[in-house]
Amino acid sequence: SAESFRFLRPRPVKKSRPAADAAEARWIREANALCRRARRELERLPQPRTPEDAVELLEKVGPLNKRYNGEFLAIPAPASFGKELRELRRLFERDERLVARFLVAARERDGGRVLELAGKLEIASRDESAIMGALGAEDCDVYGYGGSS
Repeated sequence: SAESFRFLRPRPVKKSRPAADAAEARWIREANALCRRARRELERLPQPRTPEDAVELLEKVGPLNKRYNGEFLAIPAPASFGKELRELRRLFERDERLVARFLVAARERDGGRVLELAGKLEIASRDESAIMGALGAEDCDVYGYGGSS
């Protein structure tokens, strides 16, 4: 799991800042609500006990990940968030490719490749988390990089 990759160093990021205007505040509210909903849905998925269970879980997680990435990018964003959201789009596209490759490796029971891809997914997740937190979406910042914590 991603929890196994705690040896990775956190990247320095900007602390979150309060919303500058109503458009930013709305984006932050909607992003936080979406992340809470996604987390609840993912937490309801059963934890795998066997390699077959892990493959079955990944088959569900891939489409969920893609759907939530799309919903996140569909939130009307203020122009001030343009640069960060372009980077998030790039990271989301990368993580979707990594999840697909992770599923293939799990189906093939290629443990080395699974570990390699898990590490890459961890890095992408941390980068996404940091950007979302820096924009103020602290419920999306699962690592606490962008918030005041």
